[in-house]
Amino acid sequence: MLIVTPPCTLNYVFIDKPQEFDQGKPKYSVMILIDPEENLEFLKMLKIAFIDVAAKHFPSKKDVDIKFPLNFGGNTHPNDEYISTVFHLTARRNDRPKIVDANDNVLESPGGIYSGCVARVSFEILPYKVNGTYGLRCKLGAIQKISNGEKIGSSENATDDQFVEGLKSTPIDAYNAIETEQYVLPSQMSEDERAEYEERTAQLRAIQDNSIGGCLPSDEYDPDELPF
Repeated sequence: MLIVTPPCTLNYVFIDKPQEFDQGKPKYSVMILIDPEENLEFLKMLKIAFIDVAAKHFPSKKDVDIKFPLNFGGNTHPNDEYISTVFHLTARRNDRPKIVDANDNVLESPGGIYSGCVARVSFEILPYKVNGTYGLRCKLGAIQKISNGEKIGSSENATDDQFVEGLKSTPIDAYNAIETEQYVLPSQMSEDERAEYEERTAQLRAIQDNSIGGCLPSDEYDPDELPF
């Protein structure tokens, strides 16, 4: 499923050159910071999208702990002022993503994409299975730069997994509205929950053609993406 974000702040940007991740093949990547107070409805739709993909690829895994890519900064980066009050996810790909400006003109140089700039990002939600662990990940599609913003740290010296698990920061209403919505697969939903789920997934499919720079979902997985 293809997702296109609203304008969000980017962090841990590795677009100029790929970064090695978990001792694997180096990948180009960005962390997308999503403010729950500004983008509450998008976050709700995003969680529905994750559930939709999980339901299709793990239909019989009722008792399996499925790993979802959306995290709250207060849990993962409690001491980082830029991340501690927002949700975040990281999208990666093997080759450099397509980059366009606010008018959809292609930008040949990735130099204008940095930690702190505001951009829309497209990504695909894909399933994975590694050593008995089931989960979803985000394959980076394209980036549309919307505006400049205050630079955050140094992308070249940072990694998005260098922080230890921490306590949640003081919850905010918008955070509670998202965090308390559990990832429940359709087979476990009540009749009312299932009806709402089907309505939201229909809305998602209706807006999937809102691509960036003409980038649409790929028909095939990369060789290292563990298709099943």
